[in-house]
Amino acid sequence: MKWAIFVPLMLVMMLCFASEGWCRTAAIVEPATPIHVNLTPAQVRGAILRGGSNIGWQMREERSGVVMGTVQQRSHSVTVEIPYDSKQYTIKYHSSVNMMEGPGTIHRNYNRWVERLNRNIAAEINKTQM
Repeated sequence: MKWAIFVPLMLVMMLCFASEGWCRTAAIVEPATPIHVNLTPAQVRGAILRGGSNIGWQMREERSGVVMGTVQQRSHSVTVEIPYDSKQYTIKYHSSVNMMEGPGTIHRNYNRWVERLNRNIAAEINKTQM
């Protein structure tokens, strides 16, 4: 009788613990953001560099039209590639360390960090237009 309760309970607990790891990952989001103001590529590059640097990202120009950004949080690290022109920029996943990355998935904090980066870049673009 005790086994009839114990075994199903253990199975439910095992499923809960197993799904805990799955719940911490999410699909990688790569936002493409249009620029609705008249800016030169140099102004967009400056906004991207400031937008990331202002919130702790290490930003550097990789080549013309591409900025690389890296953020480190404790033992976790993410690098993104940001191609841009005067009409739009896109934040693309490049690499990571200790972020549970898999085919098309990554720790859910990645998307939060990228969304924050995107908001800050957009704010810098809006400041630049003034």
